[in-house]
This record gives sequence, structure tokens and C-alpha cells, in this order.
Amino acid sequence: MDIGFGGTYGKQHVGRLVKTIGALTIALVLFFEATHASIAKPKSSTVEPMPHGNPVAGTKLPVFVPFDLWNGLIALRATIGTNTPQIALLTTSFPVNLINTTIAVNFKIPSVGETSLPVMDQIIKAPSTGMQTVHIGDLTIEKAPFAIFNLIDYLEAKSNTDAPGLWLSLSTLGVNMVTIDPVAHMVTFHAPTDTLPAHAMIIPFQWKDGRIWVKAKVDGKKTFEALLDLGTTGILLPTIAAAPLRLKPLEISDVVDTSGRSYQMISVQMSKLEIGKSKLENLPAYYVIGEKKGGFDPKFGIIGADYLLHFRATIDFSKHEIALEPYGLGSAPQTPGTSPKPQKRDFSQHPAK
Repeated sequence: MDIGFGGTYGKQHVGRLVKTIGALTIALVLFFEATHASIAKPKSSTVEPMPHGNPVAGTKLPVFVPFDLWNGLIALRATIGTNTPQIALLTTSFPVNLINTTIAVNFKIPSVGETSLPVMDQIIKAPSTGMQTVHIGDLTIEKAPFAIFNLIDYLEAKSNTDAPGLWLSLSTLGVNMVTIDPVAHMVTFHAPTDTLPAHAMIIPFQWKDGRIWVKAKVDGKKTFEALLDLGTTGILLPTIAAAPLRLKPLEISDVVDTSGRSYQMISVQMSKLEIGKSKLENLPAYYVIGEKKGGFDPKFGIIGADYLLHFRATIDFSKHEIALEPYGLGSAPQTPGTSPKPQKRDFSQHPAK
């Protein structure tokens, strides 16, 4: 099973945490990094959404772009300006696109200021660039905002030359209606005025901090709000939702941060998770208990891309709705007379060039 940037289960260095622990999702890496990094807490818990780019007039839609998986995350090819195509990961947890310093230096993209990035329940500062033109297949987005931030290096506290250095966020994805088909391995960019698929399950979402938030229910009992992030795998349950359920722990890992504060990460299995009218059963999840003061936000939760990849998902950013068609993971209905589409592998580093 994929757990994010760690690749497979096993011990790995977890950024600024003193102890290494097994079975970490990228969600929890992000979570602890954001909570205990030496950054100033904002006066407000929210930041205004960043401006999004503009599609080039006359672009013929829809545009179909094949994708593969990088440790469970959606990866496709994109180009900044006239530069070399890059592997780009999709995310809905940042209001602005990200490039790492290597890409910025190689493509001679300078910083021109500073921007605020919401990282889990905190806000950090990162250098911003001038507006860039992004090409994704036949789709071109102009004046897309970017920040220079080595996200994966930051999470792993070491340089990772094999990791993609480009993240496409809501500032680019939100320009169009977007469909993610996990069986065809295809991302489709529709006109924002298109209609959602008929007979699909509709999930409403909210914009907060320039990010997507949904309401979910665990085991039919506890309702909570969570960040819906294409750039995360795994599920982090809010402590206030998970702890009262007394779910049977599958694994308990001790975590100590650099300030000496101790926590426990609890691995559990939910009987079901519901988002709107959608429901999946027997999913693994995590939650955290420990320090009460100055630590993590017990109300904070994340739902990663692997939930959406059980469905054919269409995101209508203008109407704040997600349509889920109930097939995925190899069970897509086939048109009569056609052969099933081949399943692509989950690559560990980069897609085949």
C-alpha cells in the first residue's frame, strides 16, 4: 500500500521529528512538520485565496492529459513557459503552484517577493515568483502564480533528487472543471460552464484558506471537517472525532518532536467513511494524541487522494461541488465492443519518459 513519499511501509526519517516511525502517511509528515517547525503563527487562521491563472482564449476543450502515479499521488507532465517538461504533482492544499529551487535556478525564474502558504494548520512564508505560463497537454494557463518551496525536501529533511519539483495547485486546476479517471489514467480539463455528470453523487465543498474542505462522517457516528487534498495519501482523523469512538488500535507509534514533547500516532481501521452520499468501507486511518498545549490542532483532519481514486471524480470549482461516479480501481464499466484499458503501474520515482 502506498503511504505517500515514503513509498512503502518501514522506518524512514521524518523531517524534524527525533524518532523515526513506520507506516507514516505524507499527511502526518506534513501535519507534524507544520505544527512544530520554527515559524510564526498567523494572527488569523486563514489567508485569502491567491489569484488564479487565465486560460488562453480559443483553447479547444476538453483537453485530455494522461497521468501516472508517484507513490499514490497523481503525476502528469507540464511545462513552465518554453522550458523542459517536468513531472508535476496535483494538489488541492495550496492556493498557489509550487516549484523547487532547482527548477527555479535552472529555468532562471527569480523570486520577486514573498507569499503566505497555508501548510496544514499553520501559515509559512515562501518566496513568490512572477506570473508564469503553464502548459498541460494542449491546455495553456497564463499568469499562474507560483511560490518557490522545496516541499518534499522540507518534509524529508534531506535532498531528494528523484522527487518531482513541480506542484500544480488550485491556482491552475481551478481555472477549469477537472475530471480524474483512475481507470483510464486520464485527467480531463473541461470548460468551467460544463455540467456535472448525471446520476453522480454530489459532494459540496467549501473554500477556506484557498483550499478545499469537506464534511465527512466516520463509522456513522462522528461528523468532522477535513482538508481534501490530492497531494496527500492516507486519512488523518481529527482527534476529537476519532478518540471517542475507541477504535481498536492496529499500531501505536511514539513520536517525539525536537522540543521534547511526546505524542502517539494511532493506526486504526474504520468500518466506513462517508462524504456526502459517497461511502467507502474498511479504510485505514490515523489519529494523534498527546500534548495539549502548543501542539497539534485536535480538530484538524485530512482526506487524501486515495479516497477520490475509488471513483471517477469531477471537480466543479465554480459551483463548489465534486461529482463522484461509483467506479474506480479497475472496475470501470466498458463500452460494448471495446477492450478494457490497460492498467498503468505505480512508479516509484518518475513516469517513463
